[in-house]
Amino acid sequence: MTTTASDTSGSISSAARLLDATHRRLTVGIVLGISVVGFEALGVSTAMPAVARSLNGLALYGWAFTALLLGQLMGIVLASGDADEHGPFRAYVAAVAAFVVYWPWVARRPPWPSWWAVDSWPGPA
Repeated sequence: MTTTASDTSGSISSAARLLDATHRRLTVGIVLGISVVGFEALGVSTAMPAVARSLNGLALYGWAFTALLLGQLMGIVLASGDADEHGPFRAYVAAVAAFVVYWPWVARRPPWPSWWAVDSWPGPA
């Protein structure tokens, strides 16, 4: 059986579009990016109770997740607009720079309110 890019109605099959040679790297990159964010969310939700107790911030426990999601939403909006105007490279470099600045700062164990504020920073956190 041969696979064609379009059926009799003229529409292009999604398997041919996503996995053809021109889109394969993009598709794999998107799937890997979403998987990494998913694994990070699992790790954060597993460790967050201990982090909140350690930083005496159990009252702000729910805001840690809210800030992360709001930061991701804001990052998507800002990066997509910038990528539309200037191409994806500049938005990608800005996201990597935010990541490089973000994690060493959090690793030095700041007080809970400042950790929560940084957690809302848009970027690949």
